[in-house]
Amino acid sequence: MASRRTWFGIMLSLLLALIHYDRALAQSYGKDPGEWILTRVETKGPEAVAKSWARQLRMIEALIKGAPVFKDIRGYYPRLLLKAEPPVGGKGPWIGYAVIEIWWPWAVDITSGGGPQVKVKYEYNGPESLWISLNSRGDLSHWPWWEDSAGRFYELPDTQREIAGFPVVGDRMYITRPGKPPLFDPLPLGRALAWVIGDLKRQVKADEDGMAAAKRAYDQFVSPAGQERRLREIEAAAATQKKPENQAQERRQAEAKDRRREQDLRDATLPKAGSVQARTAELLAAYEKQLAGLSAAERTHPAWIKREPKVRGGAGEIVPPDTPGARPLVVTSAFFDPALPPDAIQLVNVPCVLDDRMKSAVSSREPNTYVPFRVIEQTDWREVQKILK
Repeated sequence: MASRRTWFGIMLSLLLALIHYDRALAQSYGKDPGEWILTRVETKGPEAVAKSWARQLRMIEALIKGAPVFKDIRGYYPRLLLKAEPPVGGKGPWIGYAVIEIWWPWAVDITSGGGPQVKVKYEYNGPESLWISLNSRGDLSHWPWWEDSAGRFYELPDTQREIAGFPVVGDRMYITRPGKPPLFDPLPLGRALAWVIGDLKRQVKADEDGMAAAKRAYDQFVSPAGQERRLREIEAAAATQKKPENQAQERRQAEAKDRRREQDLRDATLPKAGSVQARTAELLAAYEKQLAGLSAAERTHPAWIKREPKVRGGAGEIVPPDTPGARPLVVTSAFFDPALPPDAIQLVNVPCVLDDRMKSAVSSREPNTYVPFRVIEQTDWREVQKILK
């Protein structure tokens, strides 16, 4: 046992020494402003299209590398991964990415030619990256969304700021060419009302089922058989006492409980005025009346949703546009022009809120933490826009 512990201690010491040496060696090479690791370009598909994509990705690369933040990095090594590939299933535009990584000094080797490269053992265990998507709206599943028979729709997030004149929609900045159609279309009011009515109908049905069950319980409670059982229970309660005067008191208490139980069962058979069940039924009736009264043109008006205060049985309340506390409901539009060639970049999607570990970047001194945020703020996105078709 002792020899095993000794062997383990020796191996641990060697491992720690190796890690220390790795870091010390890399840091000795990392005293100059951050040197770029050789960019990796990956393109798939027909050669002519792939070459065109590679050329455009290189143009974006030059603009990203022009961000002033890269002049201030000391000891860390930035790298760009540029990718492009045909759409899955062959439909839609080609998809591309520009991925920015800021590598720790101990994860980098200096080659015989004097340039940095990522050590093989770290290649698949890298730092947080900034993924800039091309020709993709990105994954919107973290936006509030719902679905009906026609498909998915979203609550459009606030536009809280702009970068280089481009609006930041919730957590992402979309860059398109002037004159392009919007990325999202309003959800038609008629479709929104039909969706909310469906939700409320399900809730009203559940309420009605509950009241029907309560009605059956009440009918059974007041039936002749129920009356006999209630009398037996009252007398059984009285019999728990030995003294006649205590029996009388126990009987009165049992009778009072029995009357309250009957009243509770009766109340549960119908919704009370002002109850949540009554409010749900009223809201359903109001929406059904509103939908029935809409003209064909009115059904196409944009729908907005107000989710506070909570609406029982539904995602929210459908309200007129610009209602305080409300947001528009949208669907993804037919944004991408199928007539453009497959090498056409039509959209740049820049994530502007990264995960929680990256949000401390404002005060961080670690380049692999703050650089992605500075890239977002400092890249000349207007020049990037000129590359788009």
